[in-house]
Amino acid sequence: MVASPGSGLAWAAGSERRREFQTVSRPVQLVGMILMGLIGVLFLADLAVAVPFRRVNPMLDVAMAVASVIVTYLLWSLGPKRR
Repeated sequence: MVASPGSGLAWAAGSERRREFQTVSRPVQLVGMILMGLIGVLFLADLAVAVPFRRVNPMLDVAMAVASVIVTYLLWSLGPKRR
């Protein structure tokens, strides 16, 4: 059955394909979360004790720490659904 672009069937077929890509496999999720956690700790350490980057730009440290938290949350929410 071929659906015309204006029918609801075409939209339903498209939404099926979109649902297919909304999850991330467990190993990819865990590796991403670990890497984002390490990046967040790295920039927080720079902000606190000026270790890796000698606190060149404190605003960048804060922004990168917040970004790592956001990406970690996104990875957590896009992971396989727990039943």
